[in-house]
Amino acid sequence: MSPTHYKLYYFDFRGLGEPIRAILRTNGKKFEEERIKFEDWDKHKSRFTYGHVPMLEVDGKPLVEAYAICRYLGRKYGEYGCVWL
Repeated sequence: MSPTHYKLYYFDFRGLGEPIRAILRTNGKKFEEERIKFEDWDKHKSRFTYGHVPMLEVDGKPLVEAYAICRYLGRKYGEYGCVWL
């Protein structure tokens, strides 16, 4: 079974993407990132579910909303009681 492939889309600063990065790094998971410059957001907005970031692709399937992403990763890596946001 191949490892899960993660790709995180977020702005080129910390904010709501940072807890997601922290969970992945804490658990030793490799992930790709696409950092979007805030001034370029209007060009990219239509690519994203509901026009929002952060978005995490998990094996090519989009997962949106920072809290939902953190809950998903927390459950997956046994951090049920962990509050990241």
